[in-house]
Amino acid sequence: MPLQDRFAALLVLLYAQPLTRIARLGTDDVRHEDGEVLVRLGDPPSPVYLGLAAAVMFS
Repeated sequence: MPLQDRFAALLVLLYAQPLTRIARLGTDDVRHEDGEVLVRLGDPPSPVYLGLAAAVMFS
């Protein structure tokens, strides 16, 4: 399964976001700053769980 599909599925499961919301996310909605990966699902952006962040950053 492609990385972006796995990431989307995990966002649906872990953050209880509808798939339509996840499908609208762009690359600028996922940020890496201060050693943390953040996803903009609202304001402020939400930190991504360490295991999920590692899978996204190093795959």
